[in-house]
Amino acid sequence: MTDTWITLAQSDVENYINDSEFQANLSTATTNTQTVAGIIASVLSDVTMEVRGYCRKRNTLGAVGTIPGELKNAAIDLVLYYITKRVSGATAAKARKDDYDNAITKLKAVASGDILISAPLVASTEVTSAPSPNIEQKHHHFGYNKERGI
Repeated sequence: MTDTWITLAQSDVENYINDSEFQANLSTATTNTQTVAGIIASVLSDVTMEVRGYCRKRNTLGAVGTIPGELKNAAIDLVLYYITKRVSGATAAKARKDDYDNAITKLKAVASGDILISAPLVASTEVTSAPSPNIEQKHHHFGYNKERGI
């Protein structure tokens, strides 16, 4: 059985977009100290930590540097938004804003427990806040008109 927690890679992003204009913009934005791979690697690392942050609230985390496979598309949407914003500016990022918003909504649903993710085969040794008990107290109403039959 293979683990469903994955390491997000540059090839995942490239397979998702296949957009020559995006690659051209990314190449144009590089300097002597930056490379396309360096920019993508930096953003991939940041997004991986962000996704894990949402997961850790109610779930056991997988190995360090991995994310649940179910959240791969949401993570890639975040990567593309952050790269577009970094490279082309906020105006160009507006085209990817809806995908970004949908990804954040999905991650928030994971954090609240509305969307379930698979448990990792190998749990992380990181200390997390997951899972924490959530006990709701039932409110009792008493009064003379609600005590009949007692």
